[in-house]
Amino acid sequence: MRVIAASAVNHETTAVFGGLPPGRYAVVAYHDENGNGELDRFLGMIPREGYGVSNIPEPSGPPQFDQAAFDVPDEGRELAVPLRYCPPSNPAVSQTALYQGAAS
Repeated sequence: MRVIAASAVNHETTAVFGGLPPGRYAVVAYHDENGNGELDRFLGMIPREGYGVSNIPEPSGPPQFDQAAFDVPDEGRELAVPLRYCPPSNPAVSQTALYQGAAS
């Protein structure tokens, strides 16, 4: 697993996972609004901060690797992971998002 912290510019963040060999990967991204280094949750389950999962535009429940997985070829790949806020909040509160990637 790799973890990358990146600052947002104009409400967008770009993270580059360099040196990845071709393979199947998944990405979880979240907006650490209060800067505590973790995804805050209500009742231990419901995210209080913006979050997103590769290939799952409206995640509900913990993502499964097979649902979120995508292939990275030799030449690399670009992927957008939109964040979902539940309950809706202001994504401009903090300008940090964390990306976690895992390989199969």
